[in-house]
Amino acid sequence: DTEILVEEALQFLDGPGRVLDIGVGSGAIAIALAHEKPQVRVRGIDISPDAVAVAAENARLNGVAERTEFVVGCLAEFGAGPYDLIVSNPPYIRQADLDALMPEVRDYEPTGALDGGSDGLDAYRAIAQQAPGQLKPGGRLLVEIGIEQESEVAQLFTDAGFVDIQIRNDYAGIPRVVTGMKSS
Repeated sequence: DTEILVEEALQFLDGPGRVLDIGVGSGAIAIALAHEKPQVRVRGIDISPDAVAVAAENARLNGVAERTEFVVGCLAEFGAGPYDLIVSNPPYIRQADLDALMPEVRDYEPTGALDGGSDGLDAYRAIAQQAPGQLKPGGRLLVEIGIEQESEVAQLFTDAGFVDIQIRNDYAGIPRVVTGMKSS
């Protein structure tokens, strides 16, 4: 369902801009945005050096390496802002639900990419609090969410001072992306 996040992000990128992808993983989001918007520069961060290496190689293979940068870092180390857009598909599975995941997810995805804490919202709390300091006025924060997390994530965005909160459904009609704008 991450294509919904990419589609939504593309709507907010008009002309040159800077994007930060938090928890870049294999680089799919960052690379798709760089590929679709040649005037945009994308920085991806991840706590995993292996993920950063994979993302950099994928960017090279997809011809966008010159407009992407991938660095090892955590949420507290956004750095290099301000950005026009911040995107993330953070860990959002509740700890209690990890064992019940489909084997193809549970057995092959790194736990750190799945475990969202006791309520699944740990990463959203951190992102919502730290993103305003890295966004330009009018910049947007977009995150992919898990099932039935839209209200809580929207409230975290509101509490952090974001305005124009929007929720976009996936193709099955399930709320999948929450966006918010940094006020001017």
